[in-house]
This record gives sequence, C-alpha cells and structure tokens, in this order.
Amino acid sequence: MAWTNRLVVFTKPWKDDPLEALADRIAGCGFQGIEMPVRDGYQVNPENYRETLSKAAAVLGGKNVSIESVAGAIEEDLIKALGQRGIKILRVMLGADPKKNYLEQEEAYYRQVSDLLPALKESGVTLGVQNHFGNFLGCSAAGLMRFVSRFPKEAVGAVLDLAHCAICGEITEFALDIAASHLIMVNIKSGYRRRANYATAAEAEWKTVWVGARHGALSWKHAAEELKKRNYSGPVCLTAEYSGLDKPLEGEEAYALVKEDLAYWRSLG
Repeated sequence: MAWTNRLVVFTKPWKDDPLEALADRIAGCGFQGIEMPVRDGYQVNPENYRETLSKAAAVLGGKNVSIESVAGAIEEDLIKALGQRGIKILRVMLGADPKKNYLEQEEAYYRQVSDLLPALKESGVTLGVQNHFGNFLGCSAAGLMRFVSRFPKEAVGAVLDLAHCAICGEITEFALDIAASHLIMVNIKSGYRRRANYATAAEAEWKTVWVGARHGALSWKHAAEELKKRNYSGPVCLTAEYSGLDKPLEGEEAYALVKEDLAYWRSLG
C-alpha cells in the first residue's frame, strides 16, 4: 500500500535558493510539503518573517507544496504569525548545558512553555518538541516524553526523530510506544557514531556521521513497518542531513541524496 502520510522535507540545505527556485526544487523532487527554517541566513528569518512568511507560503503553494511546519525559536510573536498563516507546527529542540542541572533546566523550559499555552491555543499552533542526542533535553523518546507529556497534545506534541533514538540505542518499537500519546510528526534520517581518533589514544573520541538511508543505525525498512503497523497518519519529514568533510552537505549534493532517500522511503510504502 502506498504512503498516505504527507511527505515533507526540511529545507535547511538550500538556504541560498531564492523562494521561487526552492519551490521548483521541492516540487520537482516530489515532496508534498516542507519544514521551513526561520533562522538567521535563511529565506525566512527572525528579522523578516512577518513579511516574508506569507510570500513563502504563496510561492510554495503555487507549486502545490505546503509549509507543514516551521523550525524556529520558542517565541509568542512567531507562534501568532504561524497561526495567522495556517501553519500548524512550530518545531523546536530544547538545548541544555551539561554544566547545569538537567532537572532545573527542564523546569525552566516548562515554565516558559506554560506561559505560552494561551497563545498556542488561540493560534491553533502546536509546539512540536524534537528529541536530539547530545546537549539537549530529551535525547530519546523516553527523555522527550518526560517533558512533552506534561502538556495536552494539542498544545505541545512530540516530533520523534527515530535516527536520534537509534543513535542513543533506543529501539524503534519502544520509541513509538513511548511517544504515541503525543506524536505529531516523525523525522527520518540516517546516521551512526564512529571513532574520531586513533586506537592508541588515551581515550576514545566519537563523531556522528549523517549518511544515506541504507547506511545508518536506523533501519528505514523496520521504521516503515512499525509506522504502518500502528496506523500512523501524521507527516513524515526527511530531514536531508548529510555529513560532508568539514560541514553538512548543501545544494545539489544534498538534493541528489535526498531524492534517492525519498525514492527508497516510497518503496517501503
């Protein structure tokens, strides 16, 4: 059975594309929607989103591509702007300082998000919190749901990145079980950890490498099977993250890889 989920791509690798070129690129690849960064240096950024977000939605909509979600800061003005334009998800990650107490940082985020509940309700926007290994609150689904489950799903949902779960050693079945009550979007990519120094070093150092669909810790085939088994109907976002020699791949290199990955994901439907 073919996928009925909306297939979305994070447009982070194509920040240099004018909006018209970005729309052509995404439509040509076959995605139905995008996650748009509202970040410094991108087509839509913290300085211009009040004016540019509507233009971006119109240009993309002309190619039958929706803005499914926005990756941006936890800010009331941005929440209201998304609501006014019918964009339903603001995707965020909760950065954390390992030199500070985890639980105290979690509580500070809880207070911040609690203050925004009226704005989220009024705008019809859901704050989608994503798990991320490393210096973040919620590396795994288990850690993510410690925070997210304190809120109603319509206000705060889980954006489950199964590749980050896999890198943390959390199996796909358990991750989906744990996040089920608040799951609003699934991120799919592929990565693994490799040793970054020689075996003769006093202590091992590790690096995360982001690769194509078939070469990482997450089995896309298994993830697809589990999502279908659970009748997951929300969007699936291919995050188009690929490691280069000294920085993530962008432009045509990332585009070629994400086209291959999209074809593979569709083959699993």
